[in-house]
Amino acid sequence: MHDTVSAGAASEIADVVTVAAPQRPPLYLRIAVTGHRAAPRLNADRARVGIAQAFDICAGIVQSCQASPGFYAGARAEMVLLSALAEGADQLAVDTFQARSNPELLAGRCEVVLPFDMAGYAATFADPAAAGRMREMARSAAARLILSDGAPDLAQPDVDGDEKHWRAQRYAAVGDILIRQADVLIAVWDGVPSVKLGGTGWVIASALREGTSVLWVDSRSGALRLLAPRSRYGDLLGEAARPEGSIPLETPEAVTRLSSEIKPLLAPEFSDHARAPEEHDFDAYASSKTSYSAFFGEDGKGRPPRTRTWATAYNRLLWLTGSFVKRETTEATPNAHHARRVIFKRSWPGGKWPGLTIGCVNVPRPLEGRFLPQWGKNRLQQSIAQPWISFDTIATRLGHIYRSSYVVTFLFAAIAVLAALTGLFVHSHLPIAAAEWTSLFIAGASFVLSRHYKVHDRWVIARDMDGQFRAGWNLAQLGLGGRRAPRRKPVSWSSWAVQGWTGYAGVPDIETTPAFLGRLAEYLQQTAVSDQIDYHRSNAERLHMLHHSLELAGKIAFLSAPWLGAVALLHHFEVPLAPHVPGEWIVLFGAGMPAIAAAVAGLRYQGDFLRFATRSRRTAEDLEGVSQALNAFVARMRDQAIPDTHKRNAFVELRDILLELEAVLVADLQDWRYVYSARPNPEP
Repeated sequence: MHDTVSAGAASEIADVVTVAAPQRPPLYLRIAVTGHRAAPRLNADRARVGIAQAFDICAGIVQSCQASPGFYAGARAEMVLLSALAEGADQLAVDTFQARSNPELLAGRCEVVLPFDMAGYAATFADPAAAGRMREMARSAAARLILSDGAPDLAQPDVDGDEKHWRAQRYAAVGDILIRQADVLIAVWDGVPSVKLGGTGWVIASALREGTSVLWVDSRSGALRLLAPRSRYGDLLGEAARPEGSIPLETPEAVTRLSSEIKPLLAPEFSDHARAPEEHDFDAYASSKTSYSAFFGEDGKGRPPRTRTWATAYNRLLWLTGSFVKRETTEATPNAHHARRVIFKRSWPGGKWPGLTIGCVNVPRPLEGRFLPQWGKNRLQQSIAQPWISFDTIATRLGHIYRSSYVVTFLFAAIAVLAALTGLFVHSHLPIAAAEWTSLFIAGASFVLSRHYKVHDRWVIARDMDGQFRAGWNLAQLGLGGRRAPRRKPVSWSSWAVQGWTGYAGVPDIETTPAFLGRLAEYLQQTAVSDQIDYHRSNAERLHMLHHSLELAGKIAFLSAPWLGAVALLHHFEVPLAPHVPGEWIVLFGAGMPAIAAAVAGLRYQGDFLRFATRSRRTAEDLEGVSQALNAFVARMRDQAIPDTHKRNAFVELRDILLELEAVLVADLQDWRYVYSARPNPEP
């Protein structure tokens, strides 16, 4: 993620590859539905009226964004309905949604998530006609996520303990996907609290805990209310069932509150004090319209990223210190006392010495050409892969500039001191003054230009977005994306944008058979996990070597400073064998060596190489656990001796592994962000 050489462990591609200009996420609103299946808890005719009213209110909020001057004025928009197509409220919502007449700039889209394969799901329906409608609606949907890794055991009665629990787990898994994907939840509910796993009440409580807006359609009367819990904690369902737990949507208070909850998802909120943030206040700049415009321009359409940079000083430092590590694999001994292991050694590869410029275009491993056609289907390539490559390229270039800037600043500040000291030996002061002032100018210009163009701040934003894309790509493969962060608290526009792209991908059009899940797990292990393990191991060794090289150079420079003065002192007291040392050399070493040591110490502090080496090593260890879990999962899915009835929880198992992977990647990203956001380019 925070590579010191390239973006992640990605492979550099040729400059002929065109990296598209980043464009803001499209305008859309995703609505999920949950509700009761049949009478007496559902009055279909009355509930239909409330559902239609809920759709109208949601559409009105989207249209207000289109009509308002500014961010999405006149833009096309999309309103998406997500449904599990259960008989009753789910199918009623789809019927109502498809019968709507949308304005020209507001398109409708239907996506479905089914807990079993269609045949197995249809067998659980009490009404054959409803089962037929489920099949028809699923076929006409724009995307179908069908959890086909397990089917209900029709030989077991529904009241059987194990079977009943397994089905409830499946319904809960579907409910979790709907909650993650939805910006708004329409709950066709009778107001009676229920703790049934995966049921309507469970989905409502989970949505409220996530911060999702819930429009409550009374399943018996059709009355429409907005659930208004006091907080996201405690007995949310019980509180929602009380009279004070909801607000009729006919009231201005309810409409205003709903709009205030939804609009931050549709468009970012910029900081009010963005034009004049406090000094070193990174969060103010990251939340500002100024930083947004630096990437997207005023019209939301940025310029194509530059694919090469002149900033090569940091890479030259890596090469000179031998920090381009070389891997050597030792063979295991016959007695098995020593297992096969990888050893990292210093190297100075000729191909790594930078030319006048270096390339910045990298394709993250999961997006390489051999993988993307298969795993970038549906909307994944458009909504995640393309902006990810663009921001990875931007982050790589800005990272080169930021690091090279502070290398140049410290280096030429030390050179300026040494140039001034050479005046002790050169009687013509003009060239000395020219060298000193030139060095000071380069050091100062490097600092001033980097600060003026906000290189550090823009780099942190772009690299943070790159890391969020990496975590989001994995979850989106199973339909676990969505705009979750903005629902919980205000976020910067960069988090809003990544969440917006990830949410726009929607649910993938897949059937999660054990074979498919095995292939997906293998792909993620090879790209998202194994690749990052290799990167973090190499990065840890690289930064460790760089730190100790600089530490050694600084110690040598500092400890060499007083020795000529000591020799001169011994000579003064006529100590035998103590040679005479000219005073010029005493001054040069006494002042010049500490200047070099200070510059080297500044580089070590600014890069904090040892800390990040330790962090990379720990992240690699955490990823090893995820890798082992994925490998074991793949082996189980491929094992023909294991019957499919024992693989009925494969989707949930892989989901939990990917959530653990997300936690590892996000923890590494947040640690990196909080440290580097407070490390702007240093003053000379």
